[in-house]
Parts: sequence; C-alpha cells; structure tokens
Amino acid sequence: MFRHPLLQSLIFSSLLIGAKIQAEGGKIYPLLKTHSGQQFSEVKVLQVEPDSITIMHKDGGCRLKVEDLPTALQQELGISYNDSAITYREKRNSERSVAQKSAQIAHDIAARKRQRAMISRIVEQQEQELSQVTKVKVVKKHADGYLCKVVSPITIDVTQQITTTLGGRKTIVVGKKTV
Repeated sequence: MFRHPLLQSLIFSSLLIGAKIQAEGGKIYPLLKTHSGQQFSEVKVLQVEPDSITIMHKDGGCRLKVEDLPTALQQELGISYNDSAITYREKRNSERSVAQKSAQIAHDIAARKRQRAMISRIVEQQEQELSQVTKVKVVKKHADGYLCKVVSPITIDVTQQITTTLGGRKTIVVGKKTV
C-alpha cells in the first residue's frame, strides 16, 4: 500500500498513538456477518478502538468499522457508532493526512537533493572535460582583464561564457575577471 518506509513508520506510529483498547479474553467467534454482507469464520478480536475493531479470522485479518458490526457484537465489545467514534475517526484521519503530507515533503526534499547532486556531478564533469581540452592564449592585456584566444576542439556555450568576439578572438568571462 505505502512503499515509502518513512510514510509507513509515520502511519504506524500514528496508529500506535491513538486510543487503543485491547479486547478481553481472546474469545473466538465461529462466524461473524457484517451489515455489508461480509462473512468471516473463526474470528478473534485483536483490538477494539472507538470507531473500529481489528480481527484475525480463518483466512487472514482485517479492520472493520463499528457501524458495519452487528449490534450484539457492538454491545458485547462496549462500542457504538456515535459522536465519539466519528470524532476519533476524524482525528485519526487528520493525523494520517499530516503524516502523509510530512512523508511527501520529506520525499520531495530528498528528490531535490538527489537532483542537485546529479547536476553538480554533471557540471563538475563538464568543467573537468573543458579544462582538459581547452587552451587559452593571452592575446592582449586590458585594464579590465585579458583578451584571450580559445583553442578548443569542443564547443563552448556562447550564451553563458563568451561575451564578445573581436576579429575571431573570443572573450571568456571567468568570475569578475576576463581571461
């Protein structure tokens, strides 16, 4: 259901924080029929909450809403679908929503960090390639810097690095000085 481990742990933690009442005695019900028509055999109630119960049955386990349980079982377990159950469910859903949003934010931050790291590696690699194959020859010294001729078998991004071309000579901006 939830693949992100942080999200799983946040939801699990929020479930543990909620008000939980352990069912007494460990009684096994031979057959449980819900209002929605589901049938479960060899049912053991593991946990009772104000708005639901968690059960284990012959084929597995699940959580059932209190309003779907037979009235006799609700009375036996001391729960009912009332305002407190609705309030509890709304609070739990709100906590889950906050946990999911927190997990999504953490996921987004991690994705941005991975993206920045990847971009940084690409830029570093390109800078390394550029420094290995590019030769710069100083043609003339100016008050603002140097006019250089670039001898390179690779293409330099003109929009970011080259500011002017004078008689076949290219001026490359590096920091505040012109090289």
